[in-house]
Amino acid sequence: MQGPGEFPALFLAREDMSSITHGTMRRFVAPMIVLAVAIAFSLALFAYVRDDLQRDASLRFESQAADAKHIIERRLHSYVGITYGLRALFDARDSLSRAEFHRYVASLNLDEKYPGFVQLNYARHISGSEKRRLEAEVRRDSSIDSRGYPQFAVRPPGNRPDYHVLIYIEPMQGNEFSFGLDTRMFGLRGRAMDNLRESTSLISSGRLLAVGEESFVGLAMRLPVHRTGMPLETAAQRRAAFLGSVGAGLNVRKLMAGVLDETTMTAMRYRLLDAGPIGEARLGTATLLYDSAQSAPGAPRDDFVVPGQGPIFEAVLPLELAGRNWELRFSAPCSSLLQGLDAGLPWLVLAGALICSVLLFAVVHGFASSRERAMKLAGEITRELRESEADLAHAQGLARLGSWTLDLQSDQMAWSAETRRLLELEQGTPRLGAFLSPLVREDREVFRAAAARCVETGVPARLEFGLRLSGTGTRWGHFILQPIEADRAMLRGTIMDVTERKRALEMQRENAAQIRDLLRRLVYAQETERRRFSADLHDLVGQSLSVLGMGIETIRSLLPGSLPQKADQTFTQMGGLLKETMGAVREVMSDLRPPLLDDYGLYAALEWHARQMENRTGLRVEFGGAKIEPRPPAEVEVALFRIAQEALINVAKHAGASQARISLSSEPGRVRLVVEDDGRGIAGAANDGETVGWGMAVMRERAAAVGGSMHVESPGRGTRIVVEVAT
Repeated sequence: MQGPGEFPALFLAREDMSSITHGTMRRFVAPMIVLAVAIAFSLALFAYVRDDLQRDASLRFESQAADAKHIIERRLHSYVGITYGLRALFDARDSLSRAEFHRYVASLNLDEKYPGFVQLNYARHISGSEKRRLEAEVRRDSSIDSRGYPQFAVRPPGNRPDYHVLIYIEPMQGNEFSFGLDTRMFGLRGRAMDNLRESTSLISSGRLLAVGEESFVGLAMRLPVHRTGMPLETAAQRRAAFLGSVGAGLNVRKLMAGVLDETTMTAMRYRLLDAGPIGEARLGTATLLYDSAQSAPGAPRDDFVVPGQGPIFEAVLPLELAGRNWELRFSAPCSSLLQGLDAGLPWLVLAGALICSVLLFAVVHGFASSRERAMKLAGEITRELRESEADLAHAQGLARLGSWTLDLQSDQMAWSAETRRLLELEQGTPRLGAFLSPLVREDREVFRAAAARCVETGVPARLEFGLRLSGTGTRWGHFILQPIEADRAMLRGTIMDVTERKRALEMQRENAAQIRDLLRRLVYAQETERRRFSADLHDLVGQSLSVLGMGIETIRSLLPGSLPQKADQTFTQMGGLLKETMGAVREVMSDLRPPLLDDYGLYAALEWHARQMENRTGLRVEFGGAKIEPRPPAEVEVALFRIAQEALINVAKHAGASQARISLSSEPGRVRLVVEDDGRGIAGAANDGETVGWGMAVMRERAAAVGGSMHVESPGRGTRIVVEVAT
């Protein structure tokens, strides 16, 4: 039984407990809200940094894929050029013997320079009545083998209206199975043979072939050969002039092996696919010709997947070659482009933001104990934090060849049929005047002077002139002059149609100009973003931290005079942390966009940055030179400052140097920046854009964006970077 006074006491005790519980809850409401908002901000910042790094990695992958495509395309065109050169050998002569064919192919040194070639061959087109005569001719041919080829026969046996027989094959060893093969029965059936006879272009099989005892994956290419001196304007004329074809058998795996740099593109997987003939509807499913990720012999598998690869970047780039539409499909694991600091940076940002959130929670919780003032201060902090989040969210939303001979004393010449065709020369007595008729008057005088000088000095000459032709319009010819007999003023020479090369060079110049313009725009946009972020940090974070510091001191002054020692230490630590944070924010703002660069120019900004590098890294940095008057354009100053900044970072990270030096100089119309160190130097060709690191490539692009150039010197010990920009 309870006494009469126990009920009021119990009621009062429960009321006090309720009051304490509600007070405790009130002290935690605001801190928990702030903590939740800070965690949300941290996650948003984490997502932004992660997505930004992924976008940057994707751009780097696309750039590497484009570079790889150009490298592979150059490799393929070099092999195609060999086939055209072989055709030019036939076009330059009325007939070509087996020994001459053998010597020419041997001079190419295929094993070392072109390991992808399995064989080069020549197939003669004959009628059914010429079969026996061809077999007898080949059997008694002892120009290479004294025994001849007594077992030679056209294969497969049987009587057919015509044959396309492989009679020249180099190297013969290992390719005996092709000798005497009628290609009309293997790969050139029906319309394929008609296309070859009516064309002047290279034709590819477009499909994989299992060849030889090793059953390697191969491709076949053929190029028609026509009788010299016969017209080739129409399909009927080409069929009438058709003599045979030169061909090449290619080992796709050897052709593509080692085409990319194993150091800079080691993680990139590239596949070559055939999508059908040019001018025809593309195949529903392209044929896979090569896959760098598959090393097993035989044809590559379409369904092959690299185990444990994870998310990947992908790019598909078209390629036209040998009358076929080809595709290059590149892929690389995301992890290969997001390594080291890039992979860990989002998590570092998240960890730092969460630590700041916890510290902010502790500060707000401390302020909450002072009731109304603490609640007001916490509300203000929450409001400012939400405004900062809104500002940040807004920021986040934002081989044709002709030959000739010339007697300078009599102006008499001898022309090959290809020379006549290239220059559209009429039949008649070959004279120098007619030979030079497609050239303008000034070029004719240049040619005559070069010919005389060539005979006099015995030094060959190379010339290029525009050709005014009635049939094909204006084209470009490349002339080579070689002295034969100096006492008789005799010259031998060649002419090659280089119109396509000229057009390609012109297109390359136009593309380079567009790239420089894009680089200039990119640098301008980047510096604009840096300036805006620096201003945002100053206006938002810097002011907020200042208000927060004044708030801490205000609260400290309003509390009773004698604070507990622990509370006093906490206030002191929080004040010191705020000062360190404000200092770090100021350093970040200076790194993003040094005010000295805009206010006082490049000289003052470089001098300030040299001192900053000494303080941060301990690397001794000397700065010399003179102020530039008048100041160069703003984009030039920004580019030179960023190049010097990146160069010093590379020295501090990789060079192992004890000191570095920056010098700035100018002369009328030009500014020169030199950064040098006494470190270990750069191995290899530092001026080769394909063998340097990402930082060096960025520096070179910044110089190109403002119309400048960068040169790297590394004789062994130390490195010297020279940047020159016209103003």
